[in-house]
Amino acid sequence: MSGLYKIGLTGGIGSGKSRLLDYLSKASPRIYAINLDLFGHAVYQLNPLVLRNVAVIFGDSAVTYTAQGHQSINREVLGKLVFEDPRSLIALR
Repeated sequence: MSGLYKIGLTGGIGSGKSRLLDYLSKASPRIYAINLDLFGHAVYQLNPLVLRNVAVIFGDSAVTYTAQGHQSINREVLGKLVFEDPRSLIALR
């Protein structure tokens, strides 16, 4: 049977989606991967209110600030905070 198959990977933060996507994309030249997390991260850069809300809800340590004034999510810190408290995971959604 020939045709195009689409597979969607879903899961919570830190569940291994990116790792599996990376593995699959290297497994065969016929597998094309689109990492939508990259689009999600772009939202942080385009809408500073998202970063502000993350900092207000989870604390300033969940957001990193560069010398150039750029902000981004500190995924390691945010992941630890979210997995320590199930209510935090709900707030993140």
